[in-house]
Parts: sequence; structure tokens; C-alpha cells
Amino acid sequence: MSRPTIAELKPLDELFRELVIGYGNEHYIWRNLAPPVRVGKQSGTFFKWVRDFVFRAPDGIRAESGHYQRITWGHETDTFHCVERGFEARIDEVKRAASLHPIDLMTQATNEVMGKLDLRMEMDVADTLFKAGVWPQSTANRQWHKAAGTPIADIEAAIDEIREATGNWSGPSRIIAIMSRAVWTALRNHEDIVERYKYTRGGVMTTELVAPIVGVDAIYVGDAIYNDAEEGETFDGEEIWPDHCLILRQTTNPGINVPNAAYTFLWDEDNRAYPVGSEVYRDDAVRGDVARAFLHRDIKVTGDVFGYFYQDPILSA
Repeated sequence: MSRPTIAELKPLDELFRELVIGYGNEHYIWRNLAPPVRVGKQSGTFFKWVRDFVFRAPDGIRAESGHYQRITWGHETDTFHCVERGFEARIDEVKRAASLHPIDLMTQATNEVMGKLDLRMEMDVADTLFKAGVWPQSTANRQWHKAAGTPIADIEAAIDEIREATGNWSGPSRIIAIMSRAVWTALRNHEDIVERYKYTRGGVMTTELVAPIVGVDAIYVGDAIYNDAEEGETFDGEEIWPDHCLILRQTTNPGINVPNAAYTFLWDEDNRAYPVGSEVYRDDAVRGDVARAFLHRDIKVTGDVFGYFYQDPILSA
């Protein structure tokens, strides 16, 4: 795709300078599945406490003049390595001077490269974590789009499974549900959900209304799309989030030593790239300025027992 010409940037009819037609996803939810944590090194090792030691309870009886019962405790280790990713956009000096568009072109270029990083993060978190095989506690094909489906009971069962796998809630945490747009549509239209509010809300369900019905603190719907076509080909919009549902027990205080289902490790590169680094530099060879955005990240499952995965809960069969 070629860059805009001066004629395109300097429209003849100046009456419409206040109108700019743009595209973009309204919001991204990757931070809710894998919240970012700041790390001071590009690569490193982190500890994960072993739950087997935490929940083992010997009787502790001490014989007269005997020794106290000693317990064992321990931890596991895992590693992270933050890979750099980034984008640039160049603004030609002559085109910027000639432009009558209401938005400064360098501001727009900066927004575009920052937005591209966010879109890439959404895609990578979904590709890495929102799929079968990642979460050992899982169930497939629950038929939530049919009257016989039991989404409320299923989600409540998932919450119980997570509690039994991780213990009672200690520290600031919440239960959330992450799902695709199609799964959300099936859930909010299920008769068991609509029945709760049909006389007071007219049957119009929102995530805020449905969350307490199914026993979670918040519902996040992945409705972002991406263009699957190569540059120059016909636009091919595709869903980023497949038709699954993930129930998570999630910390509300993310940190490298805080247990959680998943994290996005972000290296700050000497305090210049957290959560995202951005800069503008001059390219004299082409008489233009370049906007750049970059980050260093690694997406990791740090506690798979904190999640319960419903694979294809609206799969027709």
C-alpha cells in the first residue's frame, strides 16, 4: 500500500476538515488475562511456591520431651526472556507541511504504531493462552447456546474446582470470566440468564448484570478483530478470540512474586520501555520524522491451576 500523496492530505474542500474517518478496535482485553509486570532484566528466573507443601497438614503432636515435627516446604523455578517487538511510521516533511487534516500527522503516526503493538499483544495473548492444552482443568462442548445447556452451573463448578486446587482466597483477588463475542452472545441470551431479569430489565443483559448471576466479579468479552489478508489484498476481518470461555482466579495486585494464572513480563530497558517505549527521530536522508513504539515482553503461564477452560461451549453437535 502506497503512502498518501500531498493531494490526498490537502483536500480541496476545506469545509470538511473536522471529519476524519478512521478504523480500530474499541478495546483490548489481553491485560485481564495476562497482566503486565515490570522486570529489571531482559531474562531471569522467578520462583513459584509448591502448593503440595502448603496444603499438607501433619498432626503436629509432640511427645513429652520429644522433638517437634518438622515440616518441609519448597518452591519451583521458571524463567522468562523478553523479546523486543516494535513498529515505525514515517511522516514526510513536505506532506506534513501541506496537510490540512485536523489531526497532527506525527500524533497520528505515534498513535498508529502504539495501537499496532496493542493489537499484536491481543493476538499473541489469545494465541498463547486462550486454547486447549494450556489449562489442565477443562471441559469441552457444554452447549451453552441450547436450552438444555447449563452455563450457570458450569461456571459455578469451575469456580469450585479452582478453589479446591488453590485454597481459600488469600490476598486481594477476584474471579473473572473471559470469553469470545459469540460465547457471550449465547450466554446472555440463555433462558436461565434472561429469566433472572426479564421483568425488571426487559431481558437486555450486560456483562455487569450477568457477572453476579454466574458468580464472577467481572466478564470480559474478546471482540477485537484483525485483518488476515496480506497488504494489497482484499480486507479479511477475523476474530482474535476463539469461541471458548476461561474462568480465572486473578490477583488484583500483580507482581513477580504474586501467584497468578499468567503474566506478561515486560522489561523496562533502563526505565525507557515500560509498559511501552516511544520516541520520534529525524531521518534526514528522506526529509522526514519517524515515530517508533517498542516493548520487550514474554507471555507466561505462571499458575495453570488458577484457571478453568471451557473449550467450544457453543459448538454445535
